[in-house]
Amino acid sequence: MNPAPFTSVTTRKIGFFRALGIGVGAMVGGGILALAGVAFAVSGPSAILAFALNGLIAFITALSFAEMASANPQSGGTYTYAKKALSLQVAFGIGWIVWFASLVAAVLYALGFGAFALFALQQIPSDVLSGILEFGMVPVLLAFAAIGYFAFSLIRSSGDGGAVINIGKLAVFAILIAGGLAAFVQTPFNQITQSLDPFFSGGFSGVIAAMGYTFIALQGFDLIGSAAGEIKNPEKTIPKAMVGTLAVGLAVYYVYRWRAAGGVNNRIESGKS
Repeated sequence: MNPAPFTSVTTRKIGFFRALGIGVGAMVGGGILALAGVAFAVSGPSAILAFALNGLIAFITALSFAEMASANPQSGGTYTYAKKALSLQVAFGIGWIVWFASLVAAVLYALGFGAFALFALQQIPSDVLSGILEFGMVPVLLAFAAIGYFAFSLIRSSGDGGAVINIGKLAVFAILIAGGLAAFVQTPFNQITQSLDPFFSGGFSGVIAAMGYTFIALQGFDLIGSAAGEIKNPEKTIPKAMVGTLAVGLAVYYVYRWRAAGGVNNRIESGKS
């Protein structure tokens, strides 16, 4: 007796806000924190322009992804689009490229986390730090175990665990932006303009380099297309969720980077002198 053919039945249960959460959760994160300093170092204040150009490119790309996802509302994302438009072999290769790019992004975030962790540890008094180190790797392992348990409990508790994480990340950026704006209003206007002069301190090549360094921070909207097979009314929900993801990400990032431009540039110039 021949076995019955395999059929996959997917329930469309993801609405607009959950789809938006997928994109925002993937986009808003440590990428901008890890790469903002590098971008300012190579381009100076014109990193603001580099990020605006990246936003324009990402917006055009998001519209293309939204069109493809609406026309082919199946889970799989880039792989599915390549398979439909080109061939299975090309889709296989693109799938490996996307996987490798995700691996590079994970390594980048790990390096950024390590750099910030090192800076934080350097602020701990030596006597306190030496007392912690007497226990060897036990405190480090306990810290990672606690983080893993917290993340796992959010996932297991309800489908809104991702929303809790997104709200937490947005709250962190809100605190950073609020602190920056508080300092901004107390800074004399001439000091602000001086911090942005020269605007193109890294030249045009610096702007291009900054765009290359920071574009990865705008990834995330494409993951909505990867879950297209589970999204309700995909023809309308997917485009709105992708554009909404980009709008939230750009709003958070651009305000943060505009305020950081002056302070970071002053530190760079002080370091050079």
